[in-house]
Amino acid sequence: MASGLVIHITAGENRHTEVLSHERIRIGAGEGCDLRLRASTLPATANGVVLELARTNGHYRVSKFEPSLDLMHNGAPLAAGAKIAEGDEVRIEATDLALQFFPVRSLPMVIGPRREAQVAPFIENAAIESAATARRDDAKVFLREFTRELVREIKPSTKLVAFAIMLALVSGILYLGFGVYKEIQRTRRINEEYSARIKNVEEGYTKTQAGVNEANKKNETIINSLSFVPKLVTEYSGGVCLISGSFVFVEASTGRQLRYPASQMSDDGVVIQNGDEPAELTPEGNGAIAEFEFVGTGFHVGGGYVI
Repeated sequence: MASGLVIHITAGENRHTEVLSHERIRIGAGEGCDLRLRASTLPATANGVVLELARTNGHYRVSKFEPSLDLMHNGAPLAAGAKIAEGDEVRIEATDLALQFFPVRSLPMVIGPRREAQVAPFIENAAIESAATARRDDAKVFLREFTRELVREIKPSTKLVAFAIMLALVSGILYLGFGVYKEIQRTRRINEEYSARIKNVEEGYTKTQAGVNEANKKNETIINSLSFVPKLVTEYSGGVCLISGSFVFVEASTGRQLRYPASQMSDDGVVIQNGDEPAELTPEGNGAIAEFEFVGTGFHVGGGYVI
């Protein structure tokens, strides 16, 4: 059962909402209408009631309407006795005015009358702002006068004590801030000194490490030079050998072996020396074959080869 209607009025960009609970709701531009519309939003011929709704058996229905206006109910021509359901829309084709209805079952105990359907937004905003500005000005004046009276009521001794307390607080804050600043400076200076010392220690350690590495290299060189023979035997004894033998010279053209010159005997049977000149080898004669011995060291290089 509907006990009232919520009516949304749309006229171009302007929107407005009304809540009515009468048995008969008259909508139009006349003085006796429950919902008054601006005459500028209606056709010139609409001077009285445009639409009247009556509540019957708990539902609102169309009681009568202005037949000269093209009223459309949910896109169809409006008919007398039509039931108003939730979300129904009644539109005047000649204008951009539209009414949308929402039946409600229960309403607040008090419903304030709102006779004017169309209110310019800027007028409403200006009125609200003006009222708020006046209230703010009154509050400022009250606070200013209250502060003056409160200051007059305070005794001079109380003011001096309060001033001394504030001065002590400010001085204490400044003292603590200065102490913290000095402590930070001292800590920063100590950190810088420690950083410089650590850097010097690192440089000394680097130099010491370089000296130790150099000494290790020299010691390794000395050890290697002193242990050359044991190292050679240990590493190369399995591939080292002694090579010995003899060789002779041959004449290239004939292939005959070269001989020492035959020794000349004197009448007494003594070998005659040819002085200090070395003996020349020759393929002629019956002298001894010139054979030379050699001795060397061989190194096995793999694959059956020896150097």
